[in-house]
Amino acid sequence: MRFLSFLTAVLLGVHRNAGLLRAAIGSYSNDFRLGANEAPPAIISIFLGNQLSQICDDLAAGKDLADDAGNAMLQLGVDGLPELKQDTTDRNRTSPFAFTGNKFEFRAAGSTASVSFPLTCVNVAIADGIDALLSLIEEKGDIMEAVREGIRQSNPIRFEGDNYADAWVEEAEKRGLPHFRKTAHALQVLNDDNTVALFERLNVLSALELSSQYHVKLEQYITHVTIEADMLQQMVNQFVLPAAIAERTAACADVAAQVAVFGSDNTDRTHATVIHTLIQDLHQQNKALQTMLSENLQLGETSGEQVQAEHLALTVAPQMEQLREVCDRIEMIVDDSRWRLPKYREMLFQN
Repeated sequence: MRFLSFLTAVLLGVHRNAGLLRAAIGSYSNDFRLGANEAPPAIISIFLGNQLSQICDDLAAGKDLADDAGNAMLQLGVDGLPELKQDTTDRNRTSPFAFTGNKFEFRAAGSTASVSFPLTCVNVAIADGIDALLSLIEEKGDIMEAVREGIRQSNPIRFEGDNYADAWVEEAEKRGLPHFRKTAHALQVLNDDNTVALFERLNVLSALELSSQYHVKLEQYITHVTIEADMLQQMVNQFVLPAAIAERTAACADVAAQVAVFGSDNTDRTHATVIHTLIQDLHQQNKALQTMLSENLQLGETSGEQVQAEHLALTVAPQMEQLREVCDRIEMIVDDSRWRLPKYREMLFQN
């Protein structure tokens, strides 16, 4: 019963505070990680595994637990070896909040992030879940009935499938789960009245302290995106563009040589035309990024940090991707001797 009570409190806490947990692990770099390469997606959900999920489903349906439900054993069928408890370790590495046999793992935090604030938010969420369960116990007058009701209320947060699937995004929306794809939007949860009241009720952070967390994280996000955008432009101007111009110069020299030898009607201008078009596109995309960065500075002065951060997330960052795509196409056709940056295929061998 103690484990079931704790499990229910965790389910309730994460369900009630999924947005807070997303905000706790928010950063510009983590937005790239979430949902890719074995990292969990931005939608917070809990994975329990087949055994625990079945127990929760049975309890929610009003069924009694089987006598061996909490002590499933794995029969090895080999003499001389003891019976082993069945392994309930989570094999679903797409889950952000997973039960792994004897503990829960909150897997969404970035590898370079401090765990202090995410851990604080996890503790706050679980404490809120415990309070919610206690309220249900007082309401129902019976612990088991309170557990059953808590599992029913938190059912939307449980998901056992592939968190990367597009179908899960649609299903999560139907369940009413928050989906903050960008940290700029997720951080607003820290300013929510319910979040402020929760931190104050638990005597964890005052409204002013929580507001400081919000502003610091928002400023970090803005600074990070701005630095990367500036660095991207420097790399374009100092490395990509000169290499592309050198390639075009060589291609045009080749065209001139072909004209001199074979005549204008029998000249291959394909490469020169392609690199020239890419250079024009590079200038256009780079200018568009510079314009957006100037607009973003003005937004910060006139509309505040939140609007500035959202503009960076929804406008500047996508433009950076477009500019990078042009650079990638140029990299594929520029001669190695003219390309001063490591190419993707070479990075595996850089010391």
